[in-house]
Amino acid sequence: MLPSAALAILVAVAPTAAGGAGPIENESASENTSAIEATSAIDAKSEIVGITLPVMSTLVPVLLGGGLIFHEGEDGLLAGLVLLASGIAIGPSLGHLYAGEIARALVGPGLRTLGLGFGAAMLAYGVDAVDSPNDSVAAGIVAVVFGGALTASAFYLLGRDLFDARAAVRRHNGTEIEVAVAPSLIIDREGALAPAAILSLQF
Repeated sequence: MLPSAALAILVAVAPTAAGGAGPIENESASENTSAIEATSAIDAKSEIVGITLPVMSTLVPVLLGGGLIFHEGEDGLLAGLVLLASGIAIGPSLGHLYAGEIARALVGPGLRTLGLGFGAAMLAYGVDAVDSPNDSVAAGIVAVVFGGALTASAFYLLGRDLFDARAAVRRHNGTEIEVAVAPSLIIDREGALAPAAILSLQF
């Protein structure tokens, strides 16, 4: 979790003719600062969780799915493919979901699913066409190239979401900036009291 910081800015409003000596503390300013700190502590997200969640949600299903397919053969093919697909499509986006970036968390799985689905289909068609003795070899080569590109783009999106998970949490914590304004008094250069405002920023 990123440490929070508070910044208080004293802004003079206008001088008055009243007398007095020394700055006057304002209790409401400290109360507002305490409220800001509590709000920031509640809303802040953990970078460790933001990184661990998508990594484990990707690796565990992929390893389990690959193990099922390798050890069980056709009996574990369907379950293995489901685990593989869920790990590749959904797992990497959980970091953004945790960080509150809902749109990014939904777009990523959709793009990866489309890329892998169409890519795998085109690869399968292309390999079959290249191996066939008819005149569809050229079409098969084109299908293999485009299918490989789509599959590669899906894995690129996978890596991008995983590597961006920490930044997503930091973006979330960085947007949790609270502003509080409290009235106060200061002494101007002539020794008179002047109204002022304390602007508190929590980030």
